[in-house]
Amino acid sequence: MLLQCFLTFIVLLVCGGAVAALATILTWQERAPSAAVRRQRLVGVVPVTSFLLLVMLGAIFSVMMLWSGQGADLLATL
Repeated sequence: MLLQCFLTFIVLLVCGGAVAALATILTWQERAPSAAVRRQRLVGVVPVTSFLLLVMLGAIFSVMMLWSGQGADLLATL
């Protein structure tokens, strides 16, 4: 039980960091001096944003698996 709570707290920190990184990256892209530069920055922003969203989705999925009925069995196999 304590391990599940600890891992859930770690996932919450990871998701919070990913949200902060998303906000920073999207703000950086929007504050470009011209439309051409914004379009150019978009090429780098899209892959990073996709990766961060994938990390958050994986983290939420792992927490759901952790707190499922077989969560204790999954932790025992680690």
